Amino acid sequence: MVQEELFTPLTMRDSSVGLRRDLRARHVVPDLRGNFPITHPGHSNLGPNGAFQEEDAEMPWLGVASTVADMLRFAEMLRRRGELDGVRILSPATLELATRNWTGEKPNELTSARSKQRGWAPEPAYMGLGFALRGTAICHHLFGTLASPGTFGNHGAGSSIYWVDPARELSFVCLTAGVMDSLDNIERFQRLSDIAISAAI
Repeated sequence: MVQEELFTPLTMRDSSVGLRRDLRARHVVPDLRGNFPITHPGHSNLGPNGAFQEEDAEMPWLGVASTVADMLRFAEMLRRRGELDGVRILSPATLELATRNWTGEKPNELTSARSKQRGWAPEPAYMGLGFALRGTAICHHLFGTLASPGTFGNHGAGSSIYWVDPARELSFVCLTAGVMDSLDNIERFQRLSDIAISAAI
């Protein structure tokens, strides 16, 4: 379904669910040493995180292989309200529903306990349907402090991120292989996001 309804229509040729054989030589296995509490062994005896290298891994949280160029096509489709190069993936109405703030000012329980240990101000969750949102609070945030409140996107477990700022007409993608401490990762992507926005605007 992902291949037929997303990758092929968007010509995301270097993306696959599971590590396609022709992508193996270019694939980088994430470095999870000490920063992620669980393993991903898969079923092929390729080691504690072998699922990242399995061709038939159907786990979207780790089984999708992609590139910055392909992810940028995905982000641009979202920035253009569900359409890219004449191909419509989502309706504008669906995207509007999914990028609405459904959690109000409720705190982000995923990071709140650890954030307090660093003395950070509480971060509102600002969650849509499948998307994280920037919102209006001045706080530590993966999407930076300069992004418009309607900025939306998502991130991986300390190594990847994409966001779309509709007001500024910007899309941002960053893929890395070294998984960081989650709060260090927030600080890192906050800086990179603000640098990108400052350079573009």
